[in-house]
Amino acid sequence: MKNYKQWVLEISLVLTALLVASQKGQINNTRRWLLLLGVTVCGMVYVAIPWERVQKQLDMNRLLSRVLLLLSPFFAFYFVQICGGFTDRQFAKLLFSTKGRCNLLLYFALGYFLYLLCNRAKWAAVLLVLLSLVFGLANYFVVEFRDSPILAADIGSIGTAADVAGGYVYRLNPDAFKAVVLAIIFCCVALRQKSYRWLGWKKRLVLLAGGAVVFGGLNSQILSGAYFQKNGISLNIWDPGSNYVKNGSLVSLAVSYSYYHVGKPEGYSPAAAGALAAAYLPQENRGTEGIPDGGGTAGQPNVIVIMNEAFSDLSVLGKLEVSAKVLPFVEELRENTVKGKLYMSVRSSQTANSEFEFLTGCSMAFLPYRSIPYNSYIKSEIPTLTTALKEQGYGKNLALHPGMPDAWNRSRVYPLFGFEEFHAVGEVEAWMRDNADAQEAGSPGTAMQEDMIHGFISDAGGYRYLINQYEEFRAGFTAPFYTFFVTIQNHSGYSKNPVEVQISLENKEAWSEETEQYLNLIRISDEALKGLVEYFAQVEEPTVIVLFGDHQPGLSPRDSAKTYTSDLALYEVPYLIWANYDIQEEERDMSVNYLSAYLLKVIGAKRTGFQNYLLDLQERVPVITANGYVGDNGQLYGWEEASPYKDLLNEYRILQYNDLFDTKNRVEEFFHLDTEQ
Repeated sequence: MKNYKQWVLEISLVLTALLVASQKGQINNTRRWLLLLGVTVCGMVYVAIPWERVQKQLDMNRLLSRVLLLLSPFFAFYFVQICGGFTDRQFAKLLFSTKGRCNLLLYFALGYFLYLLCNRAKWAAVLLVLLSLVFGLANYFVVEFRDSPILAADIGSIGTAADVAGGYVYRLNPDAFKAVVLAIIFCCVALRQKSYRWLGWKKRLVLLAGGAVVFGGLNSQILSGAYFQKNGISLNIWDPGSNYVKNGSLVSLAVSYSYYHVGKPEGYSPAAAGALAAAYLPQENRGTEGIPDGGGTAGQPNVIVIMNEAFSDLSVLGKLEVSAKVLPFVEELRENTVKGKLYMSVRSSQTANSEFEFLTGCSMAFLPYRSIPYNSYIKSEIPTLTTALKEQGYGKNLALHPGMPDAWNRSRVYPLFGFEEFHAVGEVEAWMRDNADAQEAGSPGTAMQEDMIHGFISDAGGYRYLINQYEEFRAGFTAPFYTFFVTIQNHSGYSKNPVEVQISLENKEAWSEETEQYLNLIRISDEALKGLVEYFAQVEEPTVIVLFGDHQPGLSPRDSAKTYTSDLALYEVPYLIWANYDIQEEERDMSVNYLSAYLLKVIGAKRTGFQNYLLDLQERVPVITANGYVGDNGQLYGWEEASPYKDLLNEYRILQYNDLFDTKNRVEEFFHLDTEQ
């Protein structure tokens, strides 16, 4: 039977061989085989050493296991940083700096607690290295896919990340590959040692309690105190990736944690919020000129809101040389249409935050950077566009998303937002199976596109389902119809499940190859929207369709991606409001937190005091995002800059805090309609 040393050698060689094979095309042949040769030689040398003889003179197992435990924080730090693209020289420079020592302190603290938990030196060392490697690789892939590293606020979104993880292609670059190989070698050497119990459970409990006290002190004095600021360690919300380069990965993650807490705004009190709201109470409906004559209950139009996944115009970032127009229908749509640029707080991910801003009228600017309100802050019923429409007689009130129902915690949040129904991928797929042969020629989804595209339910397939829901509702009810539809067709992972190329990207040297696939998906979305508009153009009832993108995809010109981090171009998407009746055509730019209130103004619906407040604020500060804001003077301001709008924005912050966090003292008559009027 093979002894343990032979197993160590063979397992390390097999794992390395598998890794080398998986990296074909990513690492040149010379480097791949040098890595393989290096592992082989190390394994042979390790097997050749007469450990049994050495052990007779000295308990090498116990000594080596403890040495490895002491070295494991250094190895863990090293593996994480080289996964992040550090060279050995850059790592050495960071290691001997104040920032490097702060990182090491955190790794030692984690190793300390792991040791006390498992009471085995070798297992503590292995766990610390493996956990660090997992963090380093996770951060590597997150940066690859969305061009931004992991922050503490992302931890609550692990479940959603797991739901979409299968849509990506995973390849390691040479640095990340090296980290994996070296970590395997470290773990094999550590696991070769025998296990020893060192401390009894009473001593471990005492040391755990003592360590918790010490770490609490370190947290208050260093992690959450002024020490980091004095040493230039902070979070750059414009470019969080730069934090990982300058500060080290673990320290950057720790710094981002401090941004989770939402404190009271300056000057906040329930009375202060009530005083601001008083200017808009009692409520008054400011004009009904947008409501058409006839159609629906009391002339109210049906409202269909579509937040389209990654729907954007990449030409705002750089020149696109394409063989045909990407959005011909949207570009040419003019009659009875309001359209313009919409500015978001997020890019390439965090769809739920765009939903949150649109539906509530609140802004991510006043919440921790990269936090997810759906996961962290929505604990009770919240007034939204949906509640405002329900309070004036709208029916169906359907939230529709053909993805996983638990993604971004939607199944729990949507009822708190006032939605009466939530249909996810299960309901949509079941309906499609039951109606696969029942489509009429020419209906949306037949001639345009199939129901599944890019591995997801297509926009056209979703629109067919939406139309079915409308027709079923209309057969039994006369109330105006409302739905909020979040599409999924254009989700990232553009190199998987490619679609047929209708539009060729001719300057591919300036863009990634995934860009061409993305552009073709957006063209398909444009065609599907055309089919939906054509259907409702024939409907006699007044109907309004709102469409906007949730964010841009993680795609940028290769030679200029970093030139846009200081302005709002990376956060710009198109929006439109189309009606099948006469409305005033207009082009108007705004941020997404204003769009739902502006929609109610366009259709002449009743509005809450908060929605009227937003319309007034929009005239003074037309763009407010987590990345900055634009005043009516046309100037872009960062949140740390002085500006003439600071007092206005603090008032907005006070009202938002009263709405989201001080729910016991919420000014309910300000955030809801007076249904007795």
